[in-house]
Amino acid sequence: MSTIILNGKEVANQWEKEIISKVQDLKAKGISVCLAVARFNDDEASKVYVKKKVAMCEKLGIKPILIEEEGLDQVEIEKRVSSLNQNKEVNGIIVQLPLPRGIDKERVLSLISPEKDVDGLNVFSCGLLYKNLPGLRPCTPSGIVRLLKEYKIDLVGKRVVILGRSQLVGLPIFLMLLHENATPTIVHSKTKDLKNICKEADILIVATGKAKMINREYVKKGAVVVDVGISRLDGKIVGDVDFDDVFDVAGYLTPVPGGVGPLTIMSLMSNVIKAASIQSGIKDDLV
Repeated sequence: MSTIILNGKEVANQWEKEIISKVQDLKAKGISVCLAVARFNDDEASKVYVKKKVAMCEKLGIKPILIEEEGLDQVEIEKRVSSLNQNKEVNGIIVQLPLPRGIDKERVLSLISPEKDVDGLNVFSCGLLYKNLPGLRPCTPSGIVRLLKEYKIDLVGKRVVILGRSQLVGLPIFLMLLHENATPTIVHSKTKDLKNICKEADILIVATGKAKMINREYVKKGAVVVDVGISRLDGKIVGDVDFDDVFDVAGYLTPVPGGVGPLTIMSLMSNVIKAASIQSGIKDDLV
């Protein structure tokens, strides 16, 4: 059996068409869709990410509102977020991370109204995920679930090992897959016998931030391997998985780039549509 590449770019392209259609449907009903993107740091990577999000909004027909202010203190940032909450034109709010040193990130994120929390990161949104109640889910985990389902990878009862326990990926994907009736396990830097635990996985999801950490010795023959990481190594973009070394062992494998990355931003845009639909009293059944 040859390895199947999980082409996130192809899945994202189809998702994009669905979102454009949904935006047009909403506009036909007199409903505009608007995303506010707020950057309060001076981080160069954040500037690039914000620019990409704004460009994608414009491509999909979503109105972007861009707030870029550096040097604000906690009170001033909280005022900006509260103002966006009260702005009826705004359907979704993103506060680009990281926040400047000394700013209480959790306090800022938890100020975002749950119905506008399109990153799915505040305490209320996390509680909805924990309880498996309807709400806006974190973007990268949502993209991973969509990718697995598009390739008709059965999740029920499958042993899933997740490398990494971050609030952005590891913890939410654990809960989302548990709700899909998979059997997930989280491992991390303090886990003993890491290699053997990984090798038991039917589905291995890697989000460590360590370039090419995972080689064939961690992978069971025929396993599904999802690489969330992205790093620059020797002038090349690579993931947390050594793609070439794992290729002939895995049954399914995501590339980097072109795997999970394109799905993260489409998941974000999908959340904006869902938020706009819910706020307008329309049941969202497409994205």
